[in-house]
Amino acid sequence: MKNAPFSRVETERDVTAFSGFKTPARTAFFFDVRSKDDLPVLSEAVASANASELPVAYLGDGTNCLFAFDRFPGLLVKNSIPGFRRLEENRFEAGSAEKVHSVALVLATGGNAALLPWIGLPGTFGGAVVGNAGCFGLETADVFETADVWNVFDGRLETLSKPDMAFGYRKSTLKNRTDRFVVSARFDLSLRAPGNPYESMGIAEFRELRRAKQPAGRTCGSFFKNPEGASAGALIDRAGLKGWKIGGAEVSTLHANFFLAAQGADWRDLIALRDLIKSRVSEEFGIELSEEARIITENG
Repeated sequence: MKNAPFSRVETERDVTAFSGFKTPARTAFFFDVRSKDDLPVLSEAVASANASELPVAYLGDGTNCLFAFDRFPGLLVKNSIPGFRRLEENRFEAGSAEKVHSVALVLATGGNAALLPWIGLPGTFGGAVVGNAGCFGLETADVFETADVWNVFDGRLETLSKPDMAFGYRKSTLKNRTDRFVVSARFDLSLRAPGNPYESMGIAEFRELRRAKQPAGRTCGSFFKNPEGASAGALIDRAGLKGWKIGGAEVSTLHANFFLAAQGADWRDLIALRDLIKSRVSEEFGIELSEEARIITENG
């Protein structure tokens, strides 16, 4: 990057550990944002990358990501801003890098089961906000209140409300943008719709349910979005691809919408498996699957 004497910007960083699939990957430039104090440096680093016409990508925990590159030629920014504090009985604030599972477990252990369906959900609140993450009948939008977001180009904090976020199925107005960086968010558990059956379960019971339904290991969770009125996993299963393997990539035999990567698997195997599934489902059912997993390429 041009004129980038930033002591915290690393070069040629191995980022293999930051992807759910753990496929080998490196990045030319890497910056870890650990607190609000790093935000002005973030703006400088992104401006330098843009001036050098290098791609920029933001990363939370990476649990839903596939790195579709051997070496990212630009700036990969990791969000590591932690923090959790109770505001009121049903309200709390979380730093963008705070683990969703950890907060859900703390609340459930204390007697508030509102986020119990998120126990075991990998990832951070920043990623949950950007992608409107959810599972077992609970989405981020259901409990979202406001988010503090750094305007990377203007160098100032902004507070976005729920209407500002334009939440949709696994998306928000912030998705795939590099001009805004989520710092923290506030949530109101009383906003959620009543009647989620999983909230009545105990913690151990719910954990067992999740283990029975979703595979663990080197995976990024649900790979495809569910088409309207259908289940991506069921379509893949009906297409005869449950358990299918290409190189080190495999469709889980437990849940067909989960891909698993063997030790040493290459990202090309996973992309080939994705392409096969999309083609087969389109041919057999006339349905075009789209990725829920975030795929970061050399272009960002």
